[in-house]
Amino acid sequence: MIRLPYMLWKGRHSPMIPVVVKVDDRSINTTAYLDTGATYSVFHTDYADRLGLKLNEGNMVEISIGDGSSIHVFLHEVLLKVEDLEFMARIGFSDELGIGLSILGRDYVMDEYVICFDGHHKEILWKLPAEV
Repeated sequence: MIRLPYMLWKGRHSPMIPVVVKVDDRSINTTAYLDTGATYSVFHTDYADRLGLKLNEGNMVEISIGDGSSIHVFLHEVLLKVEDLEFMARIGFSDELGIGLSILGRDYVMDEYVICFDGHHKEILWKLPAEV
């Protein structure tokens, strides 16, 4: 089991976690907001450029965001690392993402794990189903 403390964002403790995104020999260390309400994980296109991905070679989908509007996202397979866990994930990249942080959604990221938000202790408990 992994315990990840919430991080301060805009003066509040939030379920943001450090992640490493890898494609071939390139990797990026960043922070992302763990969002159970999001189907897809979405990062800004700057990350795709730094990882050497050709944005338009990804599968383009249109997704709805919190305010009801839609953005275009290009999905790519990448390796994600959270602490000692490494797994393949489908991450979307968009230049229309305007919230100033990356989002980790349910698809591929939370599918194989049990993830609990402990608001009282301000931490995320991340474990394999066999550990429950």
